[in-house]
Amino acid sequence: MQNIKSLYETGKYEEVIHILKKCLNESCGSHLYYEHPLNKHAQMEVLLESLWRLGNFQDCISWAEKVLKYSTDNYFIISRNGSYSIEFARSINSALLYIHELIEKLGYIILEFEYISRMVQSIHKILTNLLDSQHDKNVSNNHIIDCWRAWIILHYVLEWENDRNVINRKNFTNQESNFLLESEEEKWFSSYMMFFVAHELLGRRQWCSKGNHKFLSMILNVTVPKLRSPLFEPYRDIIQECLEQTTFCLYGYPQKKARMRHIQDHETTPIDLSWPKAAQLLKIFRPHVLPQFNSYKIDSISTDMETLLQQCISTMPIKYNIIGHTKPIEDFINRKTNSLPMLFNSDVLCFKMNWIYYLLADYYFKCRDFSKAIQYYEMDLTVDPTRFDSWAGISLSKASKCETMIGSIEVLRPAEFLKITDDTLKCFEMCLKINENDPQLWVENGSFAYNVQSYCSRYLKSQSVSPKELSYAKLQQNKYSKIVHKCFNRAINQTLSHEKCSDADNEDHDDEHWLYHYMLGKIFEKDRGDPVVYLTHYFKSSICLYESNATYPIKISHSNPSLLCIESLELFYRTNAAIIKFVERNSNIRHSTGLMFMKILKELAVCPFAVNRAKINEVLLKKHKFSGEQSIQTSERYVQEKDDTMKITSQDFLQAFTTANSINTCSSTSNTSTSTSSDTDTVQEMSSDSDSDCTNMDEDYVDSELRDAIFNECLKNLEECATRFPEHYKSLYRLAYHYMYSPGITKSFDKCYELLLGSYKTALGALVQGIFTERRSNNFFNGIWRIPS
Repeated sequence: MQNIKSLYETGKYEEVIHILKKCLNESCGSHLYYEHPLNKHAQMEVLLESLWRLGNFQDCISWAEKVLKYSTDNYFIISRNGSYSIEFARSINSALLYIHELIEKLGYIILEFEYISRMVQSIHKILTNLLDSQHDKNVSNNHIIDCWRAWIILHYVLEWENDRNVINRKNFTNQESNFLLESEEEKWFSSYMMFFVAHELLGRRQWCSKGNHKFLSMILNVTVPKLRSPLFEPYRDIIQECLEQTTFCLYGYPQKKARMRHIQDHETTPIDLSWPKAAQLLKIFRPHVLPQFNSYKIDSISTDMETLLQQCISTMPIKYNIIGHTKPIEDFINRKTNSLPMLFNSDVLCFKMNWIYYLLADYYFKCRDFSKAIQYYEMDLTVDPTRFDSWAGISLSKASKCETMIGSIEVLRPAEFLKITDDTLKCFEMCLKINENDPQLWVENGSFAYNVQSYCSRYLKSQSVSPKELSYAKLQQNKYSKIVHKCFNRAINQTLSHEKCSDADNEDHDDEHWLYHYMLGKIFEKDRGDPVVYLTHYFKSSICLYESNATYPIKISHSNPSLLCIESLELFYRTNAAIIKFVERNSNIRHSTGLMFMKILKELAVCPFAVNRAKINEVLLKKHKFSGEQSIQTSERYVQEKDDTMKITSQDFLQAFTTANSINTCSSTSNTSTSTSSDTDTVQEMSSDSDSDCTNMDEDYVDSELRDAIFNECLKNLEECATRFPEHYKSLYRLAYHYMYSPGITKSFDKCYELLLGSYKTALGALVQGIFTERRSNNFFNGIWRIPS
């Protein structure tokens, strides 16, 4: 024994092992707890180290188990004696360390030794005594033993046992195998749940972060790779909560909030996040399904997740970082190159974390931070240039920024602004090239083009425009006008194709169908097209609203409008405004066109909006069940009322447009575009006897009497809009404009003043406040600014 030190230092481990085995076998059997304990503990350490260095691992684990057994029994017998208990605790830690390292180095095969059961009993004894609720967490001696390492060894033993069962199951019949399989799945899951229970027990005493957070890291290393396993599916919510507790102790994420009651504060100090661990952490918290560009905000990531993703990016190695590599995609958007860039060569990022930039972009997009959204969309497109949702998101982000620029008070330079809109148009083109069957993108593209076309129209009306700028703006106006026509016609065609493919008994229809005709009507009107065309679109839009169960209340609530009532009001207003503006603008109007306007205005007086009669939904009728004949009579009365309403909205309107169009067809010789002719064809087919009506019509122009009659009908309908929705300032403005500039007897400066700065009394006696009327003079414009867009 006196030569042990020199033998160990010279590397003669075999001699050291022979001497120490003989000595320890003689002394470990005795219970002399106070006889040279330090020498004995040192002997144990030297023996285990010599066996490790010599590579005799099977003997090493066998002696480590003997040391664990001997030290555990003595530790709890003499635990009141501080100096001796500390030495035994160190021996326990040393034995646990060697067992842990041997399993990690050699795998579960090292557990094939005689005293495996006794080792488990020793570990069980350690854990049950130290984690007993009667023990005080502040007792310093209890902190010495590495309980966390004992839990890890116990997990390895359970995994080894499960693997043995899988091998043994091959020798059973199918029925026996199925029965054993179910029990093995439960055992397999329990080996992972044991970690979470251990974390809870250790956390109560603030021990879970001991050993440099190795226990917490072990939980993630074992659980995360199998997180998506089908065997975890029944326990998905439980595992997620346990993993959130683990990551909270390890990294401080997610932040503890009132609604996350399952997270407890174990008073640990979070460690810094590294790049290798970032991918592991994101596997836990990444969405199972990536949010789409048009999904709800709740489907996007949270603010805490956004912070975590930013931390992950900050730890990203330079070779994986996308920042500084987005120029190819920017050049493609700016039309500096026609070829779509190739995938960014980022190896691990492309396959494991290629969604990280998309999640950030989607988050900023849903939060309406469009500048950051565009930045991260470009990064994501650098990684995946063909991701449809990224092209859609960047298109909508750029379009929203353009709309903000148009609505701002800053003076825009047309050349610079139209260059930005052209880049946005490129994004829309690429998006629709990837998926041309998305009607929402066609609508968004068309709406964006309409806003740009409107800007060009306003710019052309400005006084200080050079001939060169005038020519350029006119060219851009025509360009975007064609885009509007293309987009909304495409949306209509896709809707019709969908309806043809759907079941005939299915009553579902596109609730946005009214918008397509409405926008086409507006663009035809802005292009000074044939009034038959855009009035036809307004008519079709109103019918679509009716079929979508629009409501027509007598008074429209500004803060809480009912279903599609404001949209119905807008269509009613737009039809009347289109007619009155056309008559005001043109001095020579054919008599046939004037008769068409009068016929339309008379039919508008009995349309669903004017008579406050909505479509009766048969599904709602079924909810009102009455007994006996009363139920039958009530249902018949409702159905009859529905039929009458449909006659008003469809037959009368169709007849109005049929007659009007037949008149206009005979007298008008104006040429229209291809899309215009396709729309008028719909109207021309409404009647079979239109040719016989043409021969009886004069070719004269509208006289002042007919013109004033048209004005009076329009004014009455506009007053209806202002009465039912006082905040509809467009109706008030249109009335005021007409009274100011009317070419006929309806011109009245007094009424114009009342509509602007006073109180206006309608033909039916209703009082309407003027546009700029406020209780205090310093609130000029305040009323309009408060109207939401």
